[in-house]
Amino acid sequence: MLPSSITIATSNSHKVEEFQELLRPLGIPVRRLEDASLMASIEETGSSFEENAYIKARIVADMIGEAVLADDSGLEVDALQGQPGVRSARFAGPNATDADNRALLASSLRDQGHTESRGRFRCALAWVDPLRSVIVEGSIDGVVSVYEQGHQGFGYDSMFTPIGDDRTFASMTNAEKNARSHRAAATAALMEALGTSQHPERDDDRRWLLNCAYAATTTSPNHLQQTLQAVRSTNHARAVYEAFLQSYLFLGFPSALESLHALAEHCAKHDIRITNDVEATAYDPALFMARGQELCAVVYGSVYDRLIDKLSSVSPDLAAWMILEGYGKTLSRPGLSLRERELCVVIQLAATMRKNQLYSHVRGAYNVGARHEDLDACFDVLVENGNYDAAHLLTAVRAMVQ
Repeated sequence: MLPSSITIATSNSHKVEEFQELLRPLGIPVRRLEDASLMASIEETGSSFEENAYIKARIVADMIGEAVLADDSGLEVDALQGQPGVRSARFAGPNATDADNRALLASSLRDQGHTESRGRFRCALAWVDPLRSVIVEGSIDGVVSVYEQGHQGFGYDSMFTPIGDDRTFASMTNAEKNARSHRAAATAALMEALGTSQHPERDDDRRWLLNCAYAATTTSPNHLQQTLQAVRSTNHARAVYEAFLQSYLFLGFPSALESLHALAEHCAKHDIRITNDVEATAYDPALFMARGQELCAVVYGSVYDRLIDKLSSVSPDLAAWMILEGYGKTLSRPGLSLRERELCVVIQLAATMRKNQLYSHVRGAYNVGARHEDLDACFDVLVENGNYDAAHLLTAVRAMVQ
């Protein structure tokens, strides 16, 4: 059960505005802590985002006796060994402004001989009420550049471009940023932990999407049409559209075309709007290659360089196409989270018994935030569809990855 109101333990008005928007679907008033002096007196002595978030939430909750939500978030830059990290808000000193912190970050990167670096925004949320304490985390990977772009947002937003986009957070609208930010990911995790959901239509159960991804692997039109009965809204249809569209990379064009045709027929029959609101991106090989390299590095992690070297030794053409067309053009599209995309890939590779590729994408799913429960759901879908060989293969591959 949720409280009648939520107090945000922060003195940052920008964060309060973001949480008001992110938590709006709950219909619960979100208010800023009125006692600013209390926040100023709290020493963030933790060595991690989680510890600092909990310190703030616990102290404020004990003081006001009500439900409190606190966050601690920051930017980790790989070229700076994870700095500024937990010191993000005070990177340039205890009284530093956002501009001061950005200037120090830019000069620190240049001192290391870099104008950009991979990095990530991380957010830890701590919820404390009279009945429970909950701590969750969310993150988003991207590129940190010394060249600032955009005038929205705050903090390091003008220096950070998320994977799969060519705009900084500061170049996005609040709604666009809130749809994918580290704070949005953490808020979604919090709602799940509290037993509710910001997006009931999308987040209540991922199995309808996984079932559709599995159905694309079958040669039975009846099976596909029956599975599509779970698609009852525009949001469902767009998510399945993306899952079917990307399936050409793993199942081939014929399967993708058949699946998309069946989806179009289903949506027409049930008067479901499927038009994609995202403008088509002009074909830009340089942009797609850059996106693909960044996304591949996130999905494949520490084995990325070895994978590309091995694939290039077999076929330089295929290696380039995988990065440019597969990851840069297709898997970087909006419409599905990276976690959802990888789970759909896992289902399809398991169903087609592609053990080596399945191993890479199970690793990839974990690398982009999938949890054990997500892979359990993939297993359940395979079993429910009677594909026990695929289920056994997935179990064996998970054991290898873990």
